[in-house]
Amino acid sequence: MRQGRPRLVLTKPPSALDAGGYSARVLDRARVADAALRAACRPVPGALTHADVDRLADLPPGTTAEEFPTEADLVDLVTNGLLAHDVGVWAAAGAALPASIEDFVARLVTFTEALEKQPEQWLAGVRLALDHGPLLEGRYDAVCDGLTVMLAALGVSQAGGRARIIMALIEGVIVHGLTVKRADPLARQTLADAFRRILS
Repeated sequence: MRQGRPRLVLTKPPSALDAGGYSARVLDRARVADAALRAACRPVPGALTHADVDRLADLPPGTTAEEFPTEADLVDLVTNGLLAHDVGVWAAAGAALPASIEDFVARLVTFTEALEKQPEQWLAGVRLALDHGPLLEGRYDAVCDGLTVMLAALGVSQAGGRARIIMALIEGVIVHGLTVKRADPLARQTLADAFRRILS
Protein backbone atom coordinates (compact mmCIF):
# COMPACT_ATOMS: atom_id res chain seq x y z
CA MET A 1 0.00 0.00 0.00
CA ARG A 2 1.43 3.39 -0.93
CA GLN A 3 2.82 5.36 1.96
CA GLY A 4 1.23 8.79 2.22
CA ARG A 5 3.29 11.93 2.13
CA PRO A 6 2.85 14.26 5.09
CA ARG A 7 1.84 17.28 3.04
CA LEU A 8 0.25 18.02 -0.30
CA VAL A 9 2.01 20.68 -2.39
CA LEU A 10 -0.44 22.54 -4.57
CA THR A 11 0.77 23.45 -8.03
CA LYS A 12 -2.12 25.68 -9.08
CA PRO A 13 -1.25 29.33 -9.80
CA PRO A 14 -1.62 31.80 -6.91
CA SER A 15 -4.74 33.33 -8.45
CA ALA A 16 -6.52 29.98 -8.35
CA LEU A 17 -5.41 29.39 -4.79
CA ASP A 18 -6.56 32.81 -3.70
CA ALA A 19 -9.91 32.26 -5.39
CA GLY A 20 -10.29 29.08 -3.37
CA GLY A 21 -9.44 30.85 -0.13
CA TYR A 22 -5.82 29.68 0.13
CA SER A 23 -2.82 31.99 0.05
CA ALA A 24 -0.18 29.34 0.85
CA ARG A 25 1.16 26.77 -1.62
CA VAL A 26 1.26 24.05 0.97
CA LEU A 27 -1.91 22.40 2.25
CA ASP A 28 -2.26 19.67 4.84
CA ARG A 29 -2.71 16.37 3.05
CA ALA A 30 -5.10 15.42 5.83
CA ARG A 31 -7.62 17.89 4.39
CA VAL A 32 -7.73 16.01 1.11
CA ALA A 33 -7.85 12.64 2.89
CA ASP A 34 -10.73 13.80 5.05
CA ALA A 35 -12.68 15.03 2.03
CA ALA A 36 -12.05 11.75 0.19
CA LEU A 37 -13.34 9.80 3.17
CA ARG A 38 -16.45 11.98 3.40
CA ALA A 39 -17.07 11.47 -0.31
CA ALA A 40 -16.79 7.70 0.05
CA CYS A 41 -19.15 7.70 3.04
CA ARG A 42 -22.01 9.22 1.07
CA PRO A 43 -24.74 6.71 0.12
CA VAL A 44 -24.38 7.51 -3.56
CA PRO A 45 -23.04 5.09 -6.20
CA GLY A 46 -19.72 6.30 -7.60
CA ALA A 47 -19.48 9.09 -5.02
CA LEU A 48 -15.68 8.92 -4.82
CA THR A 49 -14.38 11.04 -7.68
CA HIS A 50 -11.58 13.57 -7.97
CA ALA A 51 -14.08 16.35 -8.61
CA ASP A 52 -16.12 15.45 -5.52
CA VAL A 53 -13.00 15.49 -3.33
CA ASP A 54 -11.97 18.89 -4.71
CA ARG A 55 -15.43 20.26 -3.95
CA LEU A 56 -15.66 18.82 -0.43
CA ALA A 57 -12.14 20.02 0.41
CA ASP A 58 -12.87 23.44 -1.13
CA LEU A 59 -9.91 23.08 -3.48
CA PRO A 60 -9.38 24.39 -7.02
CA PRO A 61 -10.62 21.91 -9.65
CA GLY A 62 -7.96 19.40 -10.63
CA THR A 63 -5.99 19.60 -7.38
CA THR A 64 -6.84 16.10 -6.15
CA ALA A 65 -6.17 14.58 -9.58
CA GLU A 66 -2.69 16.10 -9.61
CA GLU A 67 -1.70 14.43 -6.35
CA PHE A 68 -3.74 11.22 -6.77
CA PRO A 69 -3.98 10.78 -10.55
CA THR A 70 -5.50 7.30 -10.70
CA GLU A 71 -8.64 5.81 -9.25
CA ALA A 72 -6.46 3.33 -7.36
CA ASP A 73 -4.54 6.20 -5.74
CA LEU A 74 -7.81 7.74 -4.55
CA VAL A 75 -9.15 4.44 -3.21
CA ASP A 76 -5.82 3.85 -1.45
CA LEU A 77 -6.15 7.24 0.23
CA VAL A 78 -9.61 6.37 1.55
CA THR A 79 -8.52 2.88 2.58
CA ASN A 80 -5.74 4.36 4.70
CA GLY A 81 -8.30 6.68 6.28
CA LEU A 82 -10.65 3.80 7.07
CA LEU A 83 -7.79 1.79 8.59
CA ALA A 84 -6.71 4.76 10.69
CA HIS A 85 -10.30 5.06 11.88
CA ASP A 86 -10.39 1.38 12.89
CA VAL A 87 -7.08 1.69 14.74
CA GLY A 88 -8.31 4.81 16.52
CA VAL A 89 -11.50 3.09 17.66
CA TRP A 90 -9.50 0.13 18.95
CA ALA A 91 -6.99 2.38 20.73
CA ALA A 92 -9.81 4.26 22.44
CA ALA A 93 -10.93 1.00 24.05
CA GLY A 94 -7.70 0.47 26.02
CA ALA A 95 -4.03 -0.46 25.85
CA ALA A 96 -2.54 -1.73 22.60
CA LEU A 97 -2.24 -5.33 23.80
CA PRO A 98 -4.96 -6.91 25.97
CA ALA A 99 -3.82 -8.36 29.28
CA SER A 100 -5.97 -11.50 29.16
CA ILE A 101 -8.62 -13.33 27.16
CA GLU A 102 -11.35 -11.62 29.17
CA ASP A 103 -9.74 -8.24 28.55
CA PHE A 104 -9.57 -9.07 24.84
CA VAL A 105 -13.25 -10.08 24.80
CA ALA A 106 -14.24 -6.85 26.54
CA ARG A 107 -12.21 -4.85 24.03
CA LEU A 108 -13.83 -6.66 21.09
CA VAL A 109 -17.30 -5.90 22.44
CA THR A 110 -16.46 -2.21 22.95
CA PHE A 111 -14.86 -2.05 19.48
CA THR A 112 -17.90 -3.64 17.82
CA GLU A 113 -20.36 -1.38 19.63
CA ALA A 114 -18.36 1.69 18.62
CA LEU A 115 -18.40 0.64 14.96
CA GLU A 116 -22.15 0.04 15.18
CA LYS A 117 -22.58 3.67 16.22
CA GLN A 118 -20.53 4.91 13.24
CA PRO A 119 -21.87 2.80 10.36
CA GLU A 120 -20.98 5.35 7.69
CA GLN A 121 -17.31 4.37 7.88
CA TRP A 122 -18.09 0.67 7.59
CA LEU A 123 -20.56 1.21 4.75
CA ALA A 124 -17.94 3.24 2.88
CA GLY A 125 -15.64 0.24 3.10
CA VAL A 126 -18.39 -2.05 1.82
CA ARG A 127 -19.16 0.20 -1.15
CA LEU A 128 -15.48 0.45 -2.03
CA ALA A 129 -15.05 -3.31 -1.67
CA LEU A 130 -17.92 -3.94 -4.10
CA ASP A 131 -16.36 -1.64 -6.69
CA HIS A 132 -12.65 -2.13 -5.97
CA GLY A 133 -12.39 -5.42 -4.06
CA PRO A 134 -8.67 -6.16 -4.51
CA LEU A 135 -7.73 -2.62 -3.46
CA LEU A 136 -9.44 -3.14 -0.09
CA GLU A 137 -7.56 -6.31 0.77
CA GLY A 138 -4.80 -4.35 2.46
CA ARG A 139 -7.16 -2.89 5.03
CA TYR A 140 -8.72 -6.26 5.82
CA ASP A 141 -5.32 -7.93 6.06
CA ALA A 142 -3.98 -5.21 8.34
CA VAL A 143 -6.86 -5.57 10.81
CA CYS A 144 -6.66 -9.38 10.73
CA ASP A 145 -2.91 -9.27 11.22
CA GLY A 146 -3.35 -7.04 14.27
CA LEU A 147 -5.90 -9.39 15.79
CA THR A 148 -3.69 -12.38 14.99
CA VAL A 149 -0.74 -10.85 16.83
CA MET A 150 -2.88 -10.21 19.90
CA LEU A 151 -4.35 -13.70 19.88
CA ALA A 152 -0.92 -15.29 19.49
CA ALA A 153 0.42 -13.20 22.37
CA LEU A 154 -2.42 -14.53 24.52
CA GLY A 155 -1.52 -18.11 23.60
CA VAL A 156 -4.61 -18.75 21.46
CA SER A 157 -4.13 -21.55 18.92
CA GLN A 158 -4.92 -21.06 15.23
CA ALA A 159 -4.74 -17.33 15.79
CA GLY A 160 -4.99 -16.39 12.11
CA GLY A 161 -8.14 -18.40 11.46
CA ARG A 162 -9.80 -17.20 14.62
CA ALA A 163 -8.97 -13.60 13.73
CA ARG A 164 -10.86 -13.99 10.44
CA ILE A 165 -13.88 -15.47 12.24
CA ILE A 166 -13.82 -12.55 14.70
CA MET A 167 -13.81 -10.12 11.77
CA ALA A 168 -16.76 -11.96 10.20
CA LEU A 169 -18.71 -11.78 13.45
CA ILE A 170 -18.03 -8.06 13.88
CA GLU A 171 -19.16 -7.32 10.34
CA GLY A 172 -22.23 -9.52 10.78
CA VAL A 173 -23.20 -7.67 13.95
CA ILE A 174 -22.93 -4.34 12.12
CA VAL A 175 -25.14 -5.61 9.28
CA HIS A 176 -27.59 -6.96 11.87
CA GLY A 177 -27.77 -3.55 13.52
CA LEU A 178 -28.18 -1.72 10.22
CA THR A 179 -31.01 -3.88 8.91
CA VAL A 180 -33.38 -6.01 10.94
CA LYS A 181 -32.54 -4.85 14.46
CA ARG A 182 -31.77 -1.16 14.36
CA ALA A 183 -33.69 -0.50 17.59
CA ASP A 184 -32.72 -3.76 19.28
CA PRO A 185 -28.91 -4.25 19.24
CA LEU A 186 -27.31 -7.34 20.69
CA ALA A 187 -26.70 -7.20 24.43
CA ARG A 188 -23.08 -6.86 25.51
CA GLN A 189 -23.23 -10.20 27.31
CA THR A 190 -24.56 -11.99 24.25
CA LEU A 191 -21.83 -10.53 22.09
CA ALA A 192 -19.17 -11.30 24.68
CA ASP A 193 -20.32 -14.93 24.86
CA ALA A 194 -20.05 -15.22 21.07
CA PHE A 195 -16.47 -13.97 21.11
CA ARG A 196 -15.60 -16.34 23.98
CA ARG A 197 -16.89 -19.28 21.95
CA ILE A 198 -14.64 -18.33 19.05
CA LEU A 199 -11.63 -18.19 21.38
CA SER A 200 -12.40 -21.39 23.31
